[in-house]
Amino acid sequence: ARIAARIAELGKELRRDVGPDETVHVVAVLKGAFIFMADLVRQIEGPVTLDFIAVEAAGGDIRKMAEQVRRGIAWVYKNAASFGGDGRRG
Repeated sequence: ARIAARIAELGKELRRDVGPDETVHVVAVLKGAFIFMADLVRQIEGPVTLDFIAVEAAGGDIRKMAEQVRRGIAWVYKNAASFGGDGRRG
């Protein structure tokens, strides 16, 4: 019950930090984070998008995976306006 309550708090914190009308983008590292992410996104009111990354896709190299995530986040900020977001927010 404590974990579920904390996940609900996280969902509310994310929504508050991002804003009521902005899309929250959630990226999970497969396969372990899938259930947590599912529980979390159910607690986020408003628009949410989901994506996944697998450590295996990075050849098992966590540094390579982190670089892929960093580049993905940079791409989102660069292209945010094209899908209704604000790349100046961070």
